[in-house]
Amino acid sequence: MAQIAVGIKAFFLVSLCSGATASSKNRDLQEFIAIASYQPRTDVSNQKNIALDQYELSSFLGNPANDDLEAAKAIYERGAFVTPIARLTLTNESGLPTMITSDETLVTGKTANGTEVTGIAYESFNPGEMEISVQYASDAPDSCEVGGLLEPYMHGCFAADGELDIEGERVAYRYDPSTDNYNGRTLQQFSTGASFTFRDPNAGTEYFDEFEKFFDYYGKASYADILIQAAFNKTNTGFRNGNLDFSTYLDGDGQNAAIATATAYMILGMEIIGKLEHAVVQCDLPCETDDCKLDPVHSLDEAVAFWTGVLEDFDQGSGRSNLLYGLADETCRQFRTCGVTGDSTEGTSRVNIDLFQLFRTMQEQLLGNQCIEARASKDRMIPLMFLPLIQATLSNVFLAKSMSFDEVVDGEGAVLAAALLPRLASCNFEDAQRLYLQMRVGQHGVAGYSEVRQALERNYECLGVTCADVGGLYDRDRGEYEAEGAPCGGVAQGGGGTNPGLAVGLFLGGMVAVLLGFVLIRHRRRNKSLGAAEFAVEGDHVIA
Repeated sequence: MAQIAVGIKAFFLVSLCSGATASSKNRDLQEFIAIASYQPRTDVSNQKNIALDQYELSSFLGNPANDDLEAAKAIYERGAFVTPIARLTLTNESGLPTMITSDETLVTGKTANGTEVTGIAYESFNPGEMEISVQYASDAPDSCEVGGLLEPYMHGCFAADGELDIEGERVAYRYDPSTDNYNGRTLQQFSTGASFTFRDPNAGTEYFDEFEKFFDYYGKASYADILIQAAFNKTNTGFRNGNLDFSTYLDGDGQNAAIATATAYMILGMEIIGKLEHAVVQCDLPCETDDCKLDPVHSLDEAVAFWTGVLEDFDQGSGRSNLLYGLADETCRQFRTCGVTGDSTEGTSRVNIDLFQLFRTMQEQLLGNQCIEARASKDRMIPLMFLPLIQATLSNVFLAKSMSFDEVVDGEGAVLAAALLPRLASCNFEDAQRLYLQMRVGQHGVAGYSEVRQALERNYECLGVTCADVGGLYDRDRGEYEAEGAPCGGVAQGGGGTNPGLAVGLFLGGMVAVLLGFVLIRHRRRNKSLGAAEFAVEGDHVIA
């Protein structure tokens, strides 16, 4: 599976602009690959690769031929494709000959095959230091992917020993490519580092408002990691509210669904909001140079990258994303909220259309130092980002009521609800408790659809969404809404979908396919001089 993900990554490298550095914080105003309909102004190609971590992790979950919780956990904790770094030990007596600066100093060496490999200082180091960390270039012709992979890909790694060129100085080094290549960003770190990264520097020790809701509800800053570790280990989360006990699962299906749902939606969902918050904070800071003027834009670019992921790049608008972008496009088909007017069952979701318009607007505001306006755009985005989770929760519980107990549906539903509970509790704690009691782990198919729907609908205004935004559960086979699934608030019913044929009963298969990233891609690695590998689409599969 690692070779598949490496192949996806390699496909995009030939399209990157020449001259891009290894740093994910590149400040050059050059043209970068668009993310769906958004044109980033900084290099976030590295950040988009988080979708490959999700893909690799998920390949070990829910696939009977490849079910391996320990392998999935290694990807979750140690990473795979984002921010690859080499920890190199210098072997000359005097150590580092010159100071090197994080994100600025280029470091060049050779691979085991003798080809050139380039990176950039991951941290700043002083003269005389005997160990340095170098982040591999995001536009390198070959990859160095180790982290937690069962099958590391080390063709693009520094050789085990040799010489480095650092600012024209030649320095000898050695390291172990299998253990000293690691990842500076992992899915787990997004949660375990939350206590630091989600604090508002302008408000002392206070958390950002949205994160504060989750901290207050669960009682832990690393709530998402605690939930995921409990799912891996079939234990109890021990939360202040919304506790989940995964020991009730008899097999691994519920675990797998809970883990994959939490990594893609809980962890990355909050990380996206954090990046938007940081963009606004950075906009307010004094800035005298062109470099720092792009800091807030870079944070916004990162948010868009984490919302969308690299899989959507392959065929923009295809809905191949295995992150929240893909979930939004999947649920819009179930709720008839696709398209510009939000009344179709095919195409891009209204959520993604509206969000990307706001992303573009916020980018212009940040570039123009319109910080108040940028904050308003950010505030409009957050309710939209939770809308696919509301739809997925409703669809999950609707499906659960019409079938015998299924651990996949149960585990998925429990985590979807967990991603909503703190926001709902900030509106109405009693309704949050109702949602929790209906959808916690181990309900064995007894969750009540009408109870869940009412608990959510009573709070739509507070949550920042409308009945029309959410839509209704739509049966495209019959061209009408489900009996209990019509939109609330008197929104018009019926009228037929634009492409009947996908009933709401297929929600489980559709959502899990999006979530687990079952886009089967094979890549034939070619010499860079031959250009991009050839890809073709056959049905739902991408083949080389």
